[in-house]
Amino acid sequence: MSIRIYELAKELNIDSKILMALCHELDIYLKTHMTQLDDECEELLRAAYRKPHPLVAAHLEKLKTVEDKKQQLETVKLEREKKKQEA
Repeated sequence: MSIRIYELAKELNIDSKILMALCHELDIYLKTHMTQLDDECEELLRAAYRKPHPLVAAHLEKLKTVEDKKQQLETVKLEREKKKQEA
């Protein structure tokens, strides 16, 4: 069963551009994010994601940083609301 690049990217929770870059590094040349992968290419990409490949690792670290910042912002908002209620 074939899967499109953007579908696999969504499933792995990474940007399709990162997945396209990973394809090029693995000598899998594709035209667009709409290109269908055969089973062999899909398995290669899944394996590279599990390792993880430096491109994927960098993207996941960036996502983690963004999530941490969102959490910090939410904490600050809650603290401000708490102070307002106390005053």
